[in-house]
Amino acid sequence: MIESVAWIVCARVMRVAVLLVAALWYLPGLAATYTNASTTFSWIDPATHTKVGYNTTPYKFNGGGSTGCGTVPPVLDDTISDAIPIGFTFLYGATNYTSLKIQTNGRLQFNNNTCGSGTQSIGPPQTYPYVYPNANMNNTMKVFGVDLDPTNKVDKASYPTTCNGYASCYVSYASIGTAPNRQFVVTWKNVPEWVNASNTSGSFDLQVILNENGTFIYQYGNIVHGGTGTAQVGWQLSTTDYGVLSFGASSEPPPSTAIIFYIPSAAPLAEYRFEEGAWSSGGAGQVADSSVSVPNRPGTALGAAQETSAGKVCRGAAIPANTLAASVDAIKTGVKLNDAGVNMSGQGTIMFWYKSNAAWSGAGAQAAQLIDATQSSGQWFSLTKTAAGTLFFEVTDSTGAVRSVETAAQAFAANTWVHVAVSWNFNALPAANSDHLQIFINGAAPATSAFSSTGNVTTALDYVHAGDNPSGLTGTKGSVNSANGTLDELRLYNFELNQGQVLGASSQTHACPTFFIDHLELRHSTWSGIVCAPGTLTVVACANAACSSLYTSGLVAALSSTGAATVWDPATGGATIVIGAGQSSATRNFYTAAGTATFSVAGTGVPVMEANPKKCNGTGGSCNWTSVNDGLLLTVPNSGVVTGAKPTAVPVQAVHSSGPTPGAACVPVKGLTGAGLKVWSSAVDPASFAGTATSAGVTVGGAPQVANASGGAYIYTPSSLPASNNVTGLSFDSSATTTLWLKHMDTGQFNLSATLDTAATSTYPALSLSGTASVKSVPVGYGVAASSVTASAATQNDCAGGPSAACDATAGADARVASAGDAFSSTVTAALWTSDSDGDLTDNPVAPGYAGPVALASVLAAPSGGSAGTLTATSAALAAGTNTIAAQKWTQAGAMRIAASATYLGQSIAGQSAVLGRFSPHHLETVATTHGCGTFTYSGQPITAVTVKAMDGAPTASVTPNYRGAFARPVTLSDGNGSAAGAFSANVIAAASFLAGSAAAAPVFTFTTPKTAPLTLALRASDGEVSSSGFTEGAAGIRSGRLRLLNAYGSELLDLPVALEAQYWTGNYYATNTADNCTVVPASSIIMDNYLKNLNACETQLSPAGSLVFSGGKPATPGVKLTKPGSGNAGSVNLAVNVSATPAGKTCIGAAESNATAASIPWFGANPVSRATFGIYKNPPVIYMRENY
Repeated sequence: MIESVAWIVCARVMRVAVLLVAALWYLPGLAATYTNASTTFSWIDPATHTKVGYNTTPYKFNGGGSTGCGTVPPVLDDTISDAIPIGFTFLYGATNYTSLKIQTNGRLQFNNNTCGSGTQSIGPPQTYPYVYPNANMNNTMKVFGVDLDPTNKVDKASYPTTCNGYASCYVSYASIGTAPNRQFVVTWKNVPEWVNASNTSGSFDLQVILNENGTFIYQYGNIVHGGTGTAQVGWQLSTTDYGVLSFGASSEPPPSTAIIFYIPSAAPLAEYRFEEGAWSSGGAGQVADSSVSVPNRPGTALGAAQETSAGKVCRGAAIPANTLAASVDAIKTGVKLNDAGVNMSGQGTIMFWYKSNAAWSGAGAQAAQLIDATQSSGQWFSLTKTAAGTLFFEVTDSTGAVRSVETAAQAFAANTWVHVAVSWNFNALPAANSDHLQIFINGAAPATSAFSSTGNVTTALDYVHAGDNPSGLTGTKGSVNSANGTLDELRLYNFELNQGQVLGASSQTHACPTFFIDHLELRHSTWSGIVCAPGTLTVVACANAACSSLYTSGLVAALSSTGAATVWDPATGGATIVIGAGQSSATRNFYTAAGTATFSVAGTGVPVMEANPKKCNGTGGSCNWTSVNDGLLLTVPNSGVVTGAKPTAVPVQAVHSSGPTPGAACVPVKGLTGAGLKVWSSAVDPASFAGTATSAGVTVGGAPQVANASGGAYIYTPSSLPASNNVTGLSFDSSATTTLWLKHMDTGQFNLSATLDTAATSTYPALSLSGTASVKSVPVGYGVAASSVTASAATQNDCAGGPSAACDATAGADARVASAGDAFSSTVTAALWTSDSDGDLTDNPVAPGYAGPVALASVLAAPSGGSAGTLTATSAALAAGTNTIAAQKWTQAGAMRIAASATYLGQSIAGQSAVLGRFSPHHLETVATTHGCGTFTYSGQPITAVTVKAMDGAPTASVTPNYRGAFARPVTLSDGNGSAAGAFSANVIAAASFLAGSAAAAPVFTFTTPKTAPLTLALRASDGEVSSSGFTEGAAGIRSGRLRLLNAYGSELLDLPVALEAQYWTGNYYATNTADNCTVVPASSIIMDNYLKNLNACETQLSPAGSLVFSGGKPATPGVKLTKPGSGNAGSVNLAVNVSATPAGKTCIGAAESNATAASIPWFGANPVSRATFGIYKNPPVIYMRENY
């Protein structure tokens, strides 16, 4: 349909504008929130999505009345949908939205009800209104701004359209996926374009995808442009914050292409300053990402890549010379180029400082791989310094074409700092050679390669690596050689920087870090061992004298020994200790000859020397290790970690060394038949064993217990060497190994010691062998009980395997146990083992010696893909193994588990509650989003949009997205003020209408008696469990209205104005409704009949022939009139406005009589009627009369 205002922006001009906006992001007044790039076309089949059309459910297109739309359904040409829930919270610009409206002309609109018409002028060329920027278009998206017309012959058989059914021609929507990767998809499928009143033409397959991460994608399938105008593709948040691409009638987006819109990282997406003290090879996340991006993307040092103090700004990453394909010395960043979340497939920039250890070119110069993300042959992404001194940047795009750019040869000397940047831009613009690659050296004008591509960067890529080739694959001029130099200030951006930005970034600096290490500490539980068995030493970096604060910035240190010969195991790193950034300790294995060795450790100055001498187990002095030739090896499984209360087999082997050399083979001791053991234990942490008590029907606490068999008689171990064997009946095998069974009915760390004494025989000498092992006893897990809010057994069963449709259905049908935000009691316990198949730890014995904090978090059980919310109590300080939280609260609706976790004695311990729920919303809220007529609604008229929101129980309440599916309930709207003047209809919202916690309705309130004074409704919502009472409730003013059509008299030689106005009952009389700026009366709905005297049909006609749009309660100027019938045509005609929805009668809006239509405004009651008479003259009212004589 046609409207009036045009601004057509050519593709070439807008291309420049978009690029300038992206390039000048840092200048005031030029900021655009989103940038765009090509992305992979991935059409989502909409066949099963929910259709939006004429009288579709649960949502439909609206027009006429107060909508301001250009057409009235069933003609859908220029109409707008109900508010449709998105299914998740979508951040558009700086505002979160949970619903939107679809405007048929290719727009999505957020809290924007502008509808209007789709064509400004038919042309040719055809022009379109609402061209960005436009004050009426704030918070909208435009996938293709032409006059799309989804009117369907199913709804209007006579309409000139190719849409022959909703199976093949439709607009649809769907919310798909699971959190946090949900998508809201709107599709125009085979929708034609309105060209003129008798013609629709073309066909459009368009799709808008809103991603939960805040990006959005426009997809273009098959497009046949039926019009002749220039369409807009873009978005607008405000008239100063928008982006547009333009496509003319002969230059639409190519088929099977897609454009992604995203907020570029004004700061780097990732920034690696290389300011750590040291990295351990392969230590994940030790290379810090200093950017403010979320999520943070730390990197990893590979091979021999290591920190150096000789960086460009402060420290740097030293990459050694390496020419082997199988050896990788590099920084593996946290940026994976094929990760859609980084938005680097269309645009990006990588920059860094580079100091080569060798000259760039000349005799002996070698190639060096500086940047590489390649993971498969032919799918290239690499930057190489060639042996000739050029920089060669090679990228394969998603169409399979290999793109490259190369600089001139450079002659930088060895040890020269050079700033290097590369950028790429696959921008989806239609102009030739709009796409390009660039290389910048020291911020100078770039080397550029321009080309045309319908694709973007290939998705077959890995993480970006700096300093070496991670795959061993090489492209045109690639290399397997490392960078052989130092890198610094590595930055990655998800948009293209221009020369000025690159130059500015290259000059940026920052404060350098400082490092302080109080001392290094050597730790071992017993400081003793056997010559033939490895010992394990732990080195701890301490930030204070008590070592209660640990140093974690990374360091390199060296171990040493004096006295008995010591060999540091090369398999675990030898004598060099690297404690990587983020860590505070490292271990080394070693072997020592018989005797005493004194160990020491000292820093290497990387990054600084420690301030104080080393310590041993927290004290000063010498770290003396005693090694013997013979002894017992107690091998506690799982590196010395056992589960509290669970019997554990501990192999005990009697050995002696085959020789004096450290690491000599262990030889079994002979002659142990009938030998027993003296076993004892000593507490370490806590410092003493808890006393015995009863828990869950068993005795807990006390010292560790031992037995000669799993089911044998366990005895408590004494705290010192017993005088005689306390474990007997042991059998030693040919390797001199027996099994000691250990059970500790508590948690904590202790040393388990044993001595084997045998008397001399004729065959074997007397023996006295001893050994000690460090043991950590930990809980089997944490029990979390909340009996008052525990879900049914059926829910426990259906939700046992995790989120599922069955879990959703059963949990959603459960009885309500509480509302979101209600307090309930929960108890957390450190549980001891009872059975390997035990799934419920809440009834287990409790460890009386356990003490420490346990973190608590809510884990969503149902609905799938919903919000897990938060707990008010996020930790519990356990004492004697237990803690009760009297007033725990969960902020969300639905069903959840409480997860408990902690690190205890260096071990990760976890547990969770049974499924808890069903929790209802805390309350409901209502908003009168759109009144029926601007600021009010007529009695009997739908209140256009009442939004009901289910709210969570957070201190500052927000919509709970979990109120949907089986967790939603039918909601009834009523008047919270209790008015008895009328009644509601269409006021029940089906549970299925709720998506992400909100739903919209168009309830109707009708007065019992038409002559009822205006009143204001408090829109109260209730689902039978919670309501909006006491919370935010929308107000809706209701007026009883009528249309008044006055009789008219005049000359047949003049046009005859006809007075028509909207009125409302004030309580005493009908008055002009000056607040009515919404009513639309099609002239064709005014019935003309009963022609009398010389006046015949259509000798007078209604003017204007279009719609009469009210302003201030009356049709806007020039109002409605009947054209002059002319001389000899005096007579009269009856007029009636057909306010109903059923066409009736005849009318004259042209030279020939035609069927009258329906105004579809039944809230005005009876049809207003009047008579218009030509050929008589009405006496005007007398204002003043004076007689003169």
